[in-house]
Amino acid sequence: MFSRFNKYFGDHVCGLLEGNVESWPWFSSSWWKDITSLEVSVGVNWFNREVSKRIGNGLNTKFWHDSWVGIDPLRVNFPRLFSLSNQKEAKVGDLWELIDGVQVWSLEWRRNIFVWENVILEDLLGVLEERGPTEGDNVWWWNAEDRGGFLVKSAYNLVYDLMATTTHLTNYEEVSSGPFGKVRLHRRL
Repeated sequence: MFSRFNKYFGDHVCGLLEGNVESWPWFSSSWWKDITSLEVSVGVNWFNREVSKRIGNGLNTKFWHDSWVGIDPLRVNFPRLFSLSNQKEAKVGDLWELIDGVQVWSLEWRRNIFVWENVILEDLLGVLEERGPTEGDNVWWWNAEDRGGFLVKSAYNLVYDLMATTTHLTNYEEVSSGPFGKVRLHRRL
């Protein structure tokens, strides 16, 4: 399910292709539009925050562009190193190599790293420590559930909790939501 969303929306799963209200893809359902419009209501990219990619062989995950270590892509957390990389479009699995019997990250730069940039590189390598690819395929993981499977109940409860903190909802409130007008939210499903 999540792979289709990432294909069309990239890093920003809950959002619009062109960044404006009228630019929804033709295949978007009214329900999906409502779900993504909640991002504006709660003021946080709640869906992307709760979905993460668990790396298997790393062959379907872009090292710099996909969110596979933490919430943001590495290009956002390490913009200086991203700008220096010769491997901007490389996959995680392509950069994890066996050299002299040891698995290492094989990163290439367009110039030598300055001394002060070594600190940033060490930070990146610290984040990547013990995060290399393994056997099997990459999988999307719903962080709100222990077993990683998406449940409407956990998504509902998450959004309700976020809306309650931003709009001071009580146990049973009416809130405005998309083309369906006012919607009643119960405290829990």
